Amino acid sequence: MADSFDISLLPNVLELQPKAHLMTGFGVAFLILVWTSISLRVYVRMFMIRAFGWDDAILLMSAVTFTSFCACLLVEAKYCRAPEVESAYMTANLEAIWIVLTKALEFVVVYNALYILTTILFKISLAIFFLRIVVVKWQRRLIYTSTGIYTLYSVIFIFLVTFRCGSPPDLLIHFFNLANSSLTLPPL
Repeated sequence: MADSFDISLLPNVLELQPKAHLMTGFGVAFLILVWTSISLRVYVRMFMIRAFGWDDAILLMSAVTFTSFCACLLVEAKYCRAPEVESAYMTANLEAIWIVLTKALEFVVVYNALYILTTILFKISLAIFFLRIVVVKWQRRLIYTSTGIYTLYSVIFIFLVTFRCGSPPDLLIHFFNLANSSLTLPPL
């Protein structure tokens, strides 16, 4: 390395370890709640009133993206307790820490995008549901407008979250170039 670098300045994935059980617990609890309520809704809509609509289909897509979000959260909770993470930080090996941080940030970028996509799909599902029961023209326009603005804003926000520092694999490079322009980073 060209210059020495204080490793304590790096984000520490080990700091997630005390929160890993919370990430796991909340992820599993919300998955159970979401899929229980979705299952009940699908049962009622398909078998009792026989009126499965677009709002239900989009709500199912929202549940699938939420499940993917929770899966990323659970994988990251498990990853922060992995032996390679602990050994990287305990030995203060910059190259090993770099690999650990890159992998952890991949999870963060993906689950942030999935969370935003989940909210978009959920709001669209709600809008379709409300459009079924609202008959006044200005109220329907309000639903279309607010949903359209929220969807556009959120899609832009997904791109901002994902590509704020260029390509997601280069996220750490841009972060450290801003922090220390003379630092030589390990190759990816």
